Amino acid sequence: SDVNVAILVREGPRAKLDKVEFVGNSVFKDRHLRKAVRTRRQWWRHIFRWGNFFNRDLIAADSDLLRQKYTEEGYLDFKVAEVEEVFSGNSKWVTLVFHVTEGAKYSVSKTTVTGGERFSADELSKLLKVKAGDVYRASAEAKDTMSLRRKYEPEGYLVLRCYPVHTRDPEAHTVAVEHRIREGVPSRIRDIMIVGNSVTKDQVIRRELSIFPGDLGDAGKVRESEGRLKNLNYFEKVEITPVGTEQDDQRDLRVSLVEKRTGQFMIGASFSSEDSLVGFLEVSQSNFDWRSPWSFRGGGQHMRMRAQMGSSKTDLLLSFTEPWWLGRRLRLGLEAFMNTRYEDEYAETNTGVGVS
Repeated sequence: SDVNVAILVREGPRAKLDKVEFVGNSVFKDRHLRKAVRTRRQWWRHIFRWGNFFNRDLIAADSDLLRQKYTEEGYLDFKVAEVEEVFSGNSKWVTLVFHVTEGAKYSVSKTTVTGGERFSADELSKLLKVKAGDVYRASAEAKDTMSLRRKYEPEGYLVLRCYPVHTRDPEAHTVAVEHRIREGVPSRIRDIMIVGNSVTKDQVIRRELSIFPGDLGDAGKVRESEGRLKNLNYFEKVEITPVGTEQDDQRDLRVSLVEKRTGQFMIGASFSSEDSLVGFLEVSQSNFDWRSPWSFRGGGQHMRMRAQMGSSKTDLLLSFTEPWWLGRRLRLGLEAFMNTRYEDEYAETNTGVGVS
């Protein structure tokens, strides 16, 4: 049998954010904490009163941001005890009040590394910058974790797990940091699969990779490959993830992409006492392909055409760039131009081509 479900919604009035206040803070001033949270009222909102509606969904995220700010300075017992919403008499404005408990500042009592088999504990401990007696800082701990990971990356430990475990002493206000390592099995890359590229050709993507089938599973090279693909500015999202295979010592890499528009069309006009009225038209494509005569996209080349015309001058420009000429990381640039200037008694025209 069918069941009809009716959802009744009572919206109530919308409230705008008036200000954000803090109670219980002594380590940081209010203005410093306001910069840390996402719920804030920009200075220009006090002049222009529209917009800036209160978003209750941001409160949990703001509490985490405050916790991160205090943890960075060693206040591991920090917590947001309460978030109070104070509405104005007409309920159109709300003041958000964070009641915080800061606690005491913690220092590091000791740092250790456990679980490593490929390298000795002494060898790994030398990589740690955080020492006993230092004020605990989350960012410094994260750097130590990354140093440990990068020690393993060239050895092919693609699925390495490295994470810190804390043991606090609330009375002494100290914390012992243990970096636990789960090495897994070193592996080599079996195959690289590319998905999501409906326009950009596979070869344009593969030539930017710094890791290939048969190589050790180096997470550093995977990270470098992601950066190269992002720098192309062809994709909204780039994600390279290892995929397990039937053999523990072999992994596939999945390159997931979300493409974005790479072409531009601009038209405009300007006026000056020297050139009078001048109009321009420009078309550019940063992912051009002269071998695809129907779409002219996906080859990783750069093309730009610009025409500027007015009563006193005409400028034409055509440029083309092949960043991988002859299949090598060798950039070839071609350019052709024609500039004409109209004077009362004559016209001057300059034409030329350039190769770089």
